[in-house]
Amino acid sequence: MTVIYTIDPAAGWSDQVGLYLRCSPTEAQAIHRALRTLFRGRMSPLLPGRRSNNTFVIFVPATQPELERRWAEVLTLAGITRRQSNVRTVETAATAAPRSAGVPAAVETASTATPRPAGVRDASTSASTAAPHSASMHEWERRFREALRLVLASEKQQVHYLPSIDLVETTTNVNEAQDALLLEALSPSRHLRIQIARYAQRGAHAEIVALCAQRRQEILALPASDLLVTQLFDAHLHEAQRCNDPGLVEAGRDLALAFLPELERLRQANGIRQRLHQADAALPFETSSETVTLKERLAQLLNIAPADRLSQLAELHRRYPGASPVRIALADTHAALGHIEQALELYRQGRTPDDTVRAVTLLLATGQVRDALKALDAVAGDAPRFAGLRGATLAALGEDAQARPLLERAWNAGEQSAEIALAYARVLAKAGDLDRAAEPYQIAFESIPERFDARDYRTMAEIAAGGGYGDLTGEEEARYLDRYLAHIGRQVREQRDAATILQRRVELRRAAEVPDHLRISIADWLECLAERGDVEGIDQATRVLRDLQREGALSYQDQFELLEGVESFAIHHPYLSELLALEYQAIAVAELNLALRQVRPMPAYIADLQRALHFLNRDLADELAQTIEQERQALLARRMPAPETVIEATPPLSLAHVLLAIAGGHSATRREIERELREHYGLVHYQEMAPSSEDYIDRTRVRERLASASLIVVIAGYSGHDLTNLVRDLQRSGDIVGTVIWPKCRGKSGVVREIIAAAHVILKEKLPWLQQPSRH
Repeated sequence: MTVIYTIDPAAGWSDQVGLYLRCSPTEAQAIHRALRTLFRGRMSPLLPGRRSNNTFVIFVPATQPELERRWAEVLTLAGITRRQSNVRTVETAATAAPRSAGVPAAVETASTATPRPAGVRDASTSASTAAPHSASMHEWERRFREALRLVLASEKQQVHYLPSIDLVETTTNVNEAQDALLLEALSPSRHLRIQIARYAQRGAHAEIVALCAQRRQEILALPASDLLVTQLFDAHLHEAQRCNDPGLVEAGRDLALAFLPELERLRQANGIRQRLHQADAALPFETSSETVTLKERLAQLLNIAPADRLSQLAELHRRYPGASPVRIALADTHAALGHIEQALELYRQGRTPDDTVRAVTLLLATGQVRDALKALDAVAGDAPRFAGLRGATLAALGEDAQARPLLERAWNAGEQSAEIALAYARVLAKAGDLDRAAEPYQIAFESIPERFDARDYRTMAEIAAGGGYGDLTGEEEARYLDRYLAHIGRQVREQRDAATILQRRVELRRAAEVPDHLRISIADWLECLAERGDVEGIDQATRVLRDLQREGALSYQDQFELLEGVESFAIHHPYLSELLALEYQAIAVAELNLALRQVRPMPAYIADLQRALHFLNRDLADELAQTIEQERQALLARRMPAPETVIEATPPLSLAHVLLAIAGGHSATRREIERELREHYGLVHYQEMAPSSEDYIDRTRVRERLASASLIVVIAGYSGHDLTNLVRDLQRSGDIVGTVIWPKCRGKSGVVREIIAAAHVILKEKLPWLQQPSRH
């Protein structure tokens, strides 16, 4: 893998430069940690790339010359090897034309220095050693010119036939040189993946093993899949049996275990786990810890999920009771599984400072602050690490005045553990020093986000708003508010400035960088205003909606569906009924003018709008119907074309074979959705789960209601509800296997349209033979 970076001195705040990276996520995280160690100041988080040719961006508190000078040190701390022959900046490549101020320098750094198999070229090396005039040339242009030169060199020879070549499943003998040229045109990662697939198809297991030994880091950076890991592990298994070499089995097992966490996320880990167990039973030789050192065995076990490694670590501890690394690994595993007493007992068996640090850290994490302070009192010495932990303990007891000097001493000495960082950040935030709190908050969030409370997330949002994390985009800043709102949940209703926070999030997203996020933010803001009966706020929100529609960020349909989400509050606020009726009428007239001008029917959602308008203000509903007919007749009287159908029909769809469940939402909204789907779409199987504000809920009850559904719709308000977290947990655990959607709007017709769109996909992909038109 090649790390390519660009330094832009004009990006970020005045004390920052923009570091744009093209590399893997693991490498980017390692570089970010190294930068944070070397440069102190307001460092931005690791952000998604803002340019098409970059994957990540970091705003670094440094100057361009300083960052370039220390880049080798950054790579060393990040654990990335730098090959000097592969490093080239714009300045050295074109000395005849010096770079003007403000033009970023592009540098390529190879992350590994492993040799490649014969006949395969390194794309980064070829790019680095190209002639100076081709440095700025696109890769496709260079290859095109090379091909053109080959054609011209062949004089007037004609090509009569060119056989088609499948890069993966070829069954014909293809010329090796031609094959190599075709593979070279691919990206390095695709090239590597195709090599593995072809070797596996040919049964060339030795080649796969050699490839893994030479390019291990690049293979680990490939997208994980059950097929890839199976090919790698089976190749090592075959070679181990052929050569009678147990070490190859352990190498293959190590590769499989490295991919296992990502396979767990993709829900593809069960097959690999079963394959590993089958291999152990089938091997003719012993592959247990006797064939490897204890240190290697521990390293392998620590790559497995805590629940899976617990019994094996317990057995190792029984066999090697005096081995401190085994005892600590077993204690850490108990702590990860929530077995606090067992973990503390194992930590207390040791007498080293590291044992005390781990015990105190666990006591702090579980809220046993007094016990943590007693453990620290028994420690002799005043090392910075212990001073920081003592400061964190005093801060947890509310003794900020005593805690701050200890935390500052540890921080200045380079102690940046998550517990110390979080305590230091909280102390600084309480003192109003948000600029200094930015970095420790960021370090703590990367390691222990589960320890954060609503106040921490609110403080981080304030730091982001003040520029403490660099020159963020509106979407990036809004995500800090998302975290705060998601954590505080229903308690946000008690916050006096809730509407202001929600409005701020809308304003940050007005550029519509992620349109779905913008619509959800507007829906939350409107719901909060309607719930509180804030007349002035609702007026302001409707003006914002009209502005966004004119700017192109929202359509007329988006505008209607967002306003429809607060209809359920209109019964308590007559002013809201009049406002919605006027807005609906204006939307319908605008759509009418467009439809008549373009000689097409009005969109299908206008039928829902007319029905809603009828119940909000019947006079306006009648007036709208008359306006539509009058305008149409006026066109016909002037012998001008007019659409024959006033409103387009909704495509027929039968939901008879869809098992639908709705979770959350207002009771009136759920009732109207059910009626609409039963009457017009043939819905038969329906289940609902009311939020905790209406009914008692727990994990078991939610699972029973939703487990059998093929389509689950979660309608969450601005303050969230317990159902949101429960549904997400059930999704992660696999207890819910149906499709789950989170509607962007909360009104009846908007939710119905999202249900129909999702049902189309389900019926097309899973039950194509059951698609039948509805009977209405």
